[in-house]
Amino acid sequence: MTFWKEEHHTLEGVMSFQQCHNITEFEQGVSKIVSSHNWFWVDRNGDVGYYHLGWYPIRPKYGLFHRLIDKRFPLIGTGKEEWLGIVPFSELPQGRNPESGFYENWNNKPRADWPYSEAETGQLWGEGHIVVRIQELLAADDSITFDDMIEICRNVAYHDAYGTYFKPFLLDAISHVGGIPSDVVTALETWDCYLNDKNGDEFYDDPGYTIFTAWYDAVFTKILADELSPIVKDYSYSLLLHIFQANNSKLHLRYHNYLDGVPLDTAIVNALHDALTTLSARFGTTNISAWLSPVSMVDFTELGALSSPVMPYMNRGTYNQIAELPRWLNSTNSTPPIAANVLPPGQSGFVDSFGTPNPHAYDQFNLYTSWQFKPMLFTINDIRS
Repeated sequence: MTFWKEEHHTLEGVMSFQQCHNITEFEQGVSKIVSSHNWFWVDRNGDVGYYHLGWYPIRPKYGLFHRLIDKRFPLIGTGKEEWLGIVPFSELPQGRNPESGFYENWNNKPRADWPYSEAETGQLWGEGHIVVRIQELLAADDSITFDDMIEICRNVAYHDAYGTYFKPFLLDAISHVGGIPSDVVTALETWDCYLNDKNGDEFYDDPGYTIFTAWYDAVFTKILADELSPIVKDYSYSLLLHIFQANNSKLHLRYHNYLDGVPLDTAIVNALHDALTTLSARFGTTNISAWLSPVSMVDFTELGALSSPVMPYMNRGTYNQIAELPRWLNSTNSTPPIAANVLPPGQSGFVDSFGTPNPHAYDQFNLYTSWQFKPMLFTINDIRS
C-alpha cells in the first residue's frame, strides 16, 4: 500500500477533527489522511463539504521497452516502471457547497472520470450504480426533512436496480419480437422494481419480480456464459448493460461477438422463453399468480459465542445515522443537533461464562428491522433522563 508504515498521518487527521470549528479547519485536518476514505462535513453555518482522500500513486504512461502501461495490471518489478509520485491533495475529488445542495455516496467512484478505483464490485458499479437512485430522490425535493432521510434509506433498501435498468430493454424486446403470453407481459409491466412484501407473508408480492430474476439469470447464460465464467456473474452487470445499450453506450465495446450473430431483441426474448420454462417446472403450474419468490433472508457474520440473528434482506448499511444541525442564524450555541441512529443487532457482543449474552446484544435488532431509530443524546440532562 502507498501508505505502508505511514498510517499515523490518518490518525493525526482524524484526531484533529475534534478541534475543528469550520470547514476550512476541517479541510486542513482531512488533508493529512493517507488511507482511502470518503469524508463529509456539515456545520451550523450551512457549509457542506466532500473529500475523497488517500495516497494514490502516479504511474508512468510508458514502461519498459516503451510499452503502453495498462493501469489494471501490476507494473514490472525491475525498478524500470516505478511510481512518479503521489496524487496531491489539491487534485483529489473534493468540493464545497454544491449547487445541487447535497453530496451523496454509496461506495461509488468519487467522480465519473476517477481512474483509481480498485475493482468493479456491488450492484451495477458503473452507470446503473445504486447511488443514482439516491441522487434522484435527493434532487426530487429542495426541502429534505428528517423523515425524508429515513424514507430515502428505505427506498434504496428495497429498490431492485437490475429491474430499473434492464426491464425497459426486456419490454421493448417483447414488443418487437412478440410471442410472450399477455399475463407475463402484464406481470412485468406492473412490477414497480421494488422488493415488496406488503402483507408480511414472507413472499414477495409480485410474480413480475420472479419472472424478471429468472430471465436475468437466463439472459446472462445466453449472452455472457460462453465468454465469462459464472463466478464473475455478480460483477458483470455493467458489461451486460453496455451490450444492451449498443451504440448508445458511453463505453464502446471492442469485442462484438457476445450475441453470436443473434439480434439483441431475439436473444433477450429467447432467454425469457427459457426462464418461463424453468419457472413452470419449478412451481408445477403455468398460473403465474403462483410464481411468488420467498423473501430473501440474511444473517450477520457470527463472531465468537454470540449467535447470529436472521432478518429479511435490505440493501442497507449496518450502521444508520441521521443528523440535523440547527443554523447559527436561527439558534444559539447551546441548541443541540437532532440526531438518531440504529446499530443492529446491538452495541455489545459480550457473553458471560454462563453463556448469557449482554442485555445490549440484540436490543436494537427489532428497531432496525422495523425502520425505527433511537435518539442520540447530546446533553447531560438528556442522558440522565
